[in-house]
Amino acid sequence: MPSSISRSDAHSDEVRGTREGALPPGLRKTAADRPGQAQPVPTRDIPTRPWVRMGATAFLLSTLLLAGWEWRMRQIGLRAGDIDDSPQSWAEQRRLASLAPVAIVGDSRILFDTDQARFQALTGIRPVQVAHVGTNARTLLEHFANDPKFHGLLIVGMADTMYFGMPGIGLAADAVHNAGKYNKPAQLSGLWIDRWLQKYLAFMDSEYRLSLMVDQFDTGWRKGAQSPYEDVWKLSETFPGRQYVMWPRLETDAYLRGHARHAWDRFRGPPIPPALVSG
Repeated sequence: MPSSISRSDAHSDEVRGTREGALPPGLRKTAADRPGQAQPVPTRDIPTRPWVRMGATAFLLSTLLLAGWEWRMRQIGLRAGDIDDSPQSWAEQRRLASLAPVAIVGDSRILFDTDQARFQALTGIRPVQVAHVGTNARTLLEHFANDPKFHGLLIVGMADTMYFGMPGIGLAADAVHNAGKYNKPAQLSGLWIDRWLQKYLAFMDSEYRLSLMVDQFDTGWRKGAQSPYEDVWKLSETFPGRQYVMWPRLETDAYLRGHARHAWDRFRGPPIPPALVSG
């Protein structure tokens, strides 16, 4: 008799949905709740909440935080219109250079020191800038020499340590070897959207991402570890056509100016042999 009563009580609890471990009715439907249905999809009740007010609050907070971050970045010297350079930007200029009357190749020296507007004022032609930081100009020269479309004038930057002493192409390898894939609709649309946003938002500077700024607090605290202080930080601003100019803050910020000298001073080594230069 006791066992019969127990089974009856258990059956009643199952009907009421109060058996031990059971979820409240309606909280989640499973395959057992849909007998005979193939591949049942679990559903979950959506609780009643003030979704509009919650969404508005989230939007307001996000906007305030974004505005605060933009204000802070402008305070430290960033400005809208400083368009980051990228492999996509280089590939775009390389495509334009194939049909241009004048193009420029080389490393950072000719990239930083060429004033395209002044060149145009003197010659009536605006050159296409295809130089790249940390790059051997010989490889870029060969790239144009093998281009049957190019019939213009090519100005070649010949910084001795890069042109005569660097094996391989250098930092432009990704841009040069993958130039074709940067012509895809997804790559082009991403480039255009990024440029449009950077015309109005200073905080999008890739050199001042939050992850990089956090790293820069480490100025050699960990003994034996490579410090981010040894890296090259932001030195320039970039404008349409890959026009590079020195970042004005370097003129007024002694800490950043000292860091730039420190980082670039590490690019030292034995002099290039005269035979290699003359050859």
